[in-house]
Amino acid sequence: MQSVDEFKKVIGRKNKKKLKFNTSQENSQYLNLKANISPDNLIRILLAAVVVLQKSPFKESIFNILSKSLSILNSNTIGEVICYGLGSFSQYRSSKYQLATLILIKNHYNCKISVSDPVFTKTELEVLNTLELNVIKENEEGKRVITNSLPTLIFMPHCPSQLLNNFLFSNWTQQLKNCIILCNSWSEVFEQNPLSFLTNETNYISRINPYVVEIELESNVEFMEIFNSTSSHVFPKLCETSINFWQPNEEPIYPNESTEFIRK
Repeated sequence: MQSVDEFKKVIGRKNKKKLKFNTSQENSQYLNLKANISPDNLIRILLAAVVVLQKSPFKESIFNILSKSLSILNSNTIGEVICYGLGSFSQYRSSKYQLATLILIKNHYNCKISVSDPVFTKTELEVLNTLELNVIKENEEGKRVITNSLPTLIFMPHCPSQLLNNFLFSNWTQQLKNCIILCNSWSEVFEQNPLSFLTNETNYISRINPYVVEIELESNVEFMEIFNSTSSHVFPKLCETSINFWQPNEEPIYPNESTEFIRK
């Protein structure tokens, strides 16, 4: 089994040119096409997206990063996946392929998938239930407490940092060492934001960052605009922390003007 140190070094992102993708026109076309789609047709479109991913090099990339993460946690399976911020998959291509990725993960690991987003439409909720994905009906603002004894994958595709910060707050215990967080690269969060933001609005991310092992998702041109800057984050060395590390544990408060996630 590979050691933690083999995965510690993240490929230098500072030297990478920021990639910009002009997807507004494509998403607009997708929106107009799918706005009034039926549940049956939407399921067919989603399953077609799953087939596309299965045949793409991206499939190898996503399972490679998950395999490396699980190896660090001395495991080979995922007990549950919690997904926040998926978006409207009947309207946006990125959300459609992110959901297709969840279906691939569900089939591969035979695990429970729970999804949450206040923007889900009635049709999308029906589709998610048909696909046997658990819908988190309450807007938890990312504050779900993890209790699964097996590794839990937290999937937050391009979500605001505050949502992730909320999740860390709600699970601010040694239990976090049993989590894999697949989201925007923390390295980029710290590179691209001022110290005041990191201190005030990502306090829990900042506090646990010294203990994170970040693994970058391999580039895949076909789906780069969907999974750009995505990394896996695991915390195998939390056992080295003292009791004082976990205090204080105060609920985060964010200014209304800077909160990007949908509040309750």
